[in-house]
Formats: sequence, C-alpha cells, structure tokens
Amino acid sequence: MEQDKPKNFLILGYTLAICAVLVATVIFVDQYLKADVRHEYEKKVLEAPAVDYRDLRASEDARLGRYVYVDQTKGIHAMIRKELLAPSTAQQQLIQP
Repeated sequence: MEQDKPKNFLILGYTLAICAVLVATVIFVDQYLKADVRHEYEKKVLEAPAVDYRDLRASEDARLGRYVYVDQTKGIHAMIRKELLAPSTAQQQLIQP
C-alpha cells in the first residue's frame, strides 16, 4: 500500500504567498484611498475659492449677520429684515447663464 505524503512545505509556501498578497492588496487599497481622500480635501478645502463665490459668501454673511430681535426679554428669536432677503447682484450674475 502506498503512503500518502502531502507536500507540507509546498502547502505552507502557497499559504504564506496568498497571505502576503492579501496583506499587500489591503495596504495598497488603504494607501490609495487615503491619497484620494487627501486629494479631494486639498481640492475642496485648501484651494482658494473663485472671486465670484467669495464675494457672494461675503455678501450673504453680511446680510445674515444683520438681524433685529422681535422681543429679546421674552426670548423670541431674531428675524431677518425683509430688505435683506432680496437677492444680491452677485447671486443674479451667477444664476444667469
């Protein structure tokens, strides 16, 4: 009768190779996604916004920063004045093609 002798070192070698490829793939995907997220962050946050948008945000901040209290003693929240709700010229320029 023939003895069954599995090639243990070959099986161990394949197992280690598969584990090494799996670990390398996970590390590669992790580094790729970190680089992609870093690129998106730099593009959206760190780059200077366009002048039109910067002017629009400044005018909106100025308009939203002005308010009047209805009754501060009763704790009624602030209301924005109606003349401040009209669209600015920067918004109209951005909306029109």
